[in-house]
Amino acid sequence: MKARLPWILFAISVALNLFFAAGVLYNKLEADRLSAAPEQRVAELAEQLGLSEAQRAGLLALREQAMERREAVRGLRQERRAALMAELAKPELDRTRLGELMRQGMERRAAGFEQMMVDLHGYLATLSDEQRAAFLEMAKERGFLRGLYGWRRTRK
Repeated sequence: MKARLPWILFAISVALNLFFAAGVLYNKLEADRLSAAPEQRVAELAEQLGLSEAQRAGLLALREQAMERREAVRGLRQERRAALMAELAKPELDRTRLGELMRQGMERRAAGFEQMMVDLHGYLATLSDEQRAAFLEMAKERGFLRGLYGWRRTRK
């Protein structure tokens, strides 16, 4: 039995590593599928929900609004990051200024998410009860909205 134990442990280790690698690969492929081609994702969603052309156009417009808002915020985020780095470079850290910069970032982020939810709620009002329920069920899936809007996880 002692001679077989290392081989058994080795086999278990190989199996666990394969399962881990498969999980990582699956998550990467799924993330790419959801965010690499958002127009395709909108088309898939339109088919799944049975959206009319007007509803599909509304979804594309919603996505475009979110992307424009995100681009507008990107410059502000870079400015805030530069200000944070400038604070770090100082010999004495100004904790009041640091807190102010952090609060500004959180407030902008919260306002952006709030506006996105308001817009999304308005869009959902254009759907039938069945379509809305199906959309909300899909939206429970992690990464659904990110994929729909075409947002990648990485930040620039």
